[in-house]
Amino acid sequence: MDNARPTPLVEDLEGTRKTLERWFQKRRGYPVSLSGLTVPEGSGMSNVTLLFTLHWQEQGIAREEACVGRLQPDIARPVFPSYDLAPQYRVMEALKQHSAIPVPPLLGLETDTSLLGVQFYIMGHIAGRIPADMPPYNMDGWMLQETSEDQRAALWRAAVTTMASFHQLDHHALGLPHLDTGELTPLQAQLAYGRITSAGPWRVRAMQLHRPRWTGCRRTSLMKNPWRCAGGIRG
Repeated sequence: MDNARPTPLVEDLEGTRKTLERWFQKRRGYPVSLSGLTVPEGSGMSNVTLLFTLHWQEQGIAREEACVGRLQPDIARPVFPSYDLAPQYRVMEALKQHSAIPVPPLLGLETDTSLLGVQFYIMGHIAGRIPADMPPYNMDGWMLQETSEDQRAALWRAAVTTMASFHQLDHHALGLPHLDTGELTPLQAQLAYGRITSAGPWRVRAMQLHRPRWTGCRRTSLMKNPWRCAGGIRG
């Protein structure tokens, strides 16, 4: 693993590719192949992200689908103190079924850690560009260098509108009662959680100024296509 990143790279890409091929074949019941397996270097910092293309035959016609894999990080000091990808996946399922929040196609969740050593899930890839984490999008990179002020304003409004819509949802109506925070309000619970994460100080200050109904969406988790939010990919 490359410890210079907040999350590690994948050492054995070929072994990972073969494992994912077998995983897809077992789930779908027909032969598949994977190509172009890579790990993006500018984004996907809180989890390990994989990009690849899935290939198969359907009634003699070659088919393919661009995919994104999200792997639980396996490092000593991850961005967040604990990880469980299953609730993230269930939240995205609920959002896709019961809301207008943009969510990518969901292709499968795997909680058996014997396959890749960690939990993972697979999504369909949405065409678009993601604001970079390395370097931060407000300091350098395509958003700063390749867009006009009007375009950045449109991106900002689209991101805020999407996040505001997300925070107005009722998690009980979405069938997510496990998100209850007991005696704490959702804001109080997130403030308490934020204080123990590596991103805690700025997140706590931001939420002291705003009062979301429930939390879990950030700007770099929203794909832009071209000046709108095309996919909220974080549960």
